[in-house]
Amino acid sequence: HMKKHKNSVISSYAKVLVDETGLEKYKCPSCDKSYLHKGNLNKHIKYECGERRPFHCTVCNYSAKQKGNLKLHMKKHKNSVISSYAKVLVDETGLEKYKCPSCDKSYLHKGNLNKHIKYECGERRPFHCTVCNYSAKQKGNLKLHMKKHKNS
Repeated sequence: HMKKHKNSVISSYAKVLVDETGLEKYKCPSCDKSYLHKGNLNKHIKYECGERRPFHCTVCNYSAKQKGNLKLHMKKHKNSVISSYAKVLVDETGLEKYKCPSCDKSYLHKGNLNKHIKYECGERRPFHCTVCNYSAKQKGNLKLHMKKHKNS
């Protein structure tokens, strides 16, 4: 029967053992846990025994191996401003970024996300053109617009 497991992916890091009830189980090579199903052992290795902690808190240095553990942790920061709207994601280069909840933009720094939410994703346009009906969310954008009137 063990020949079946010889070429499987799991056999490269898991030993199949027979427990006291006679059931075959897949044993984790890093700890004493064992599982009836390969998939459960894979999850255990990926999220419990592995060193990778892909889920990061947006408020403090905490990181978790499972998304659910991060969600539980985030309840501690319930009243924190940034945690109420920022999700940290890891982009293709491995950099952690703060993602806007209203659009697809993400930023390396919390401050840039705050500015984006305040001036770009919000509806408020406090800077108005004195020549036409244009309005901008940022003063710099109005200045650029005003140059168009100057050149015409």
